[in-house]
Amino acid sequence: MTPDIGRPGSEAPRTGASRIPAPGTGTPEIRTPDIRTPEIRTPDIRTPEIRTLDIRTPEIEAPEIGTPGMRAPGSGTPEIRIPEIGTPEIEAPEIRTAEIRTAGIRAPGSGTPRTRPARPLTASTATAAAGSARPGDPGALVPPTVPPSRRRTRGVLGTELRRGVGPWAAGAAVVVCWVTMYGKSPQWMGRWAETTDLLRVAALLLCGPLAVAVGCWQGGRERRRATGDLLASLPRAPLRRTLLAVAPAALWPPAGYLLAAAGCALATWPYAAGGPFLSLVAADAVALAALGVLGFVAGRLIPWRPAAPLLAAVTYVGLGVPTYADSPARWLDPALDHLYVWDRPVWWFGPASMVWTAGLAGAALLAYAARRRISALPPLAAACAAAVLLTGAGNGLWRPDPAAARLVCDDGAPRVCVTAVDRKLLPSVSAALAGLNAQLRGVPGAPVRWVDGPRAPGPGREQLAVAPGVVVREVGKPVLLGPREAQLPDPFGLSEHGEISDPALYANWAVGYLFSQDCSGTDFDTPAARRATAVNDAVNQWLAPRPDSAGVPLYEGEVHLRRLRAMDREESRAYLARYLAADLCRAEEVPVP
Repeated sequence: MTPDIGRPGSEAPRTGASRIPAPGTGTPEIRTPDIRTPEIRTPDIRTPEIRTLDIRTPEIEAPEIGTPGMRAPGSGTPEIRIPEIGTPEIEAPEIRTAEIRTAGIRAPGSGTPRTRPARPLTASTATAAAGSARPGDPGALVPPTVPPSRRRTRGVLGTELRRGVGPWAAGAAVVVCWVTMYGKSPQWMGRWAETTDLLRVAALLLCGPLAVAVGCWQGGRERRRATGDLLASLPRAPLRRTLLAVAPAALWPPAGYLLAAAGCALATWPYAAGGPFLSLVAADAVALAALGVLGFVAGRLIPWRPAAPLLAAVTYVGLGVPTYADSPARWLDPALDHLYVWDRPVWWFGPASMVWTAGLAGAALLAYAARRRISALPPLAAACAAAVLLTGAGNGLWRPDPAAARLVCDDGAPRVCVTAVDRKLLPSVSAALAGLNAQLRGVPGAPVRWVDGPRAPGPGREQLAVAPGVVVREVGKPVLLGPREAQLPDPFGLSEHGEISDPALYANWAVGYLFSQDCSGTDFDTPAARRATAVNDAVNQWLAPRPDSAGVPLYEGEVHLRRLRAMDREESRAYLARYLAADLCRAEEVPVP
C-alpha cells in the first residue's frame, strides 16, 4: 500500500507548490520538480508594402503542464523526472509588395497600427514588382492591362490582316512591280525621275486594278459566307466592323508597293544623283489604298461574284485613258506620269493628290457604313478642294529645276559636260569620246565643248528648264550652246549600271549630232546630193566607226572612206577643217576627200 502524499484525502500539489512536513512525522520528503516556463519569441515581421494590410502578431499560449504523480522512495516505484520542454522558434514569412499606400502592423499587445507614407505607383515599379513577386504572395500585383475592348479589336484586326486575300495581294503587288521594273531596267536605273515615273505606272496602272479586285472580293465575303445577319447582331458598331473588314484591302496592296519601291530605290541609289520624290511615292501608296476601299464598298453593294474582275478591267481603262488626254482634268488621274527629268514637282503636289484620293474613298466608306450619312461630307469637301487645286495648277504642278539642269564638266579638250542628273555618268562619257576628241583637238572649227542639256519638254510645256547660259533653239530639238559647242547624245539612253554600255556606238552617235543640220526642202535625188550623202557616211565612219557596220560596204562611200584612212595627220586635219566649215545642206559645198 502506497502512502498518500500530503494530508489524507488531498490531491497532488499543483505545479510550483511544495509541502514539506515536520521532522519526525514519518512523511517522506517530496522534491518539487523544476519546471521551466517556455520562452516565447515574438516573430520579426518585416513591414509589408501593401495598400492596406493589417498583420496581427499570432498569440501563442504556453501549454499547461501539470505535475505527474510520483511514488515515494522505497516503495519499489522508480522516481519519475519531468523532462524539460522547450518552445520552438517561429519565423514569420517575408512578404514583398510593389506599392505602399498605408501599411499597418499591430504590435503585440497594442491595437494601433504603424503607418508609412505612400509611394506613387509607376509603370516601371509595377512591372518590376509583378516580375519579382512570387506566385501566391498576397502582395503580388498584376501588371497594367489593356482594356478588354481594345484587346479584342487588336485581336480581330490581327486575324483579318493575317488571313484571307490580303497577304496574297501584297505578294502579287510586289511581283507585278518588280517584273515590270526589271524588264525596263535600262529605262530607269540611273535617274530618280525615271524611277519614280515608271513606279507610278506600275503601281497605279497595273496594281490599281488588282487593289480594286481584292477590295471587291473582300467586301463580298460576308454575303458569300451568309454571316451578315450574325455580324449585324453583335454589339459592335457597323462602322467599326466595316473598318476591320476593309483593313486587308486598304493596307496590304500599298504595303506590297512600298516594298517594291524600296527595292527599286536600293537598285537606283548607286547610279543616280540626287534623290527620289518621296511625296509622290507616298501619294501612290495612298491612291492604292483608296482604290482598295472603293472596291470594298462596291463589293458590299454589288451581289455578284464576277464583279471583282469586271471592276478591275474598268479601273484599268479608267486610269489609262486620261493619260492620252490634253486637259487640266487629266491631273486628277493618279497614274499620270511626267517624262521630263529636268523638272521637279511643287511641294504640295503629293499632299494634294493624297487628299484627293483618300477623300473620295473616305466619303464612300462613311456614306455606306456610318450611322449618320452626313459624316461623309467633310472628306468629300476636302477631295473637291484638292481637285480644284490640282486642275487649276495643271502643268504648273511641275516646275523647272535649275539644279537638275546644271552642267558638270570634265577637264578634257574638248570638254565634256553633262547635266547634274547624269553627273555619275561623266567619267564613262569622257572615256567613250576620248578617241573622237583626239582627232578633233586643235582642228579649226571643231567644237570646244560637248554639252548635254534639256531636250523635249514635258507634256504641255512651252519652255524648257535651262541653266544660266543655256539657249533653247527650238522646242523638241537638241539644245546648242554657241557656235563652238556641240550637243551630246543622251548618255542615259546607252547607260547600264552607271556606265556607257557601248562606247563605240555612243561616239558614233556623237559624230552624227556634230554634223546634223536641218536640211528641210533639199532635193536628195540629184547626183550632187547622193555624192554628198556618201561623203557624210564616210566621214562618220572614219571619225567613229559604227561597231555593227564592220564588213558592210558603203557602196559609193567606200571609196571616200579608203581615201580618208590613207591620209596622214596633216592632210586629215586640213580636210576635216574644210568639212566643218562647209554648209552640209548645200551638196555642192561638201568637200570630196
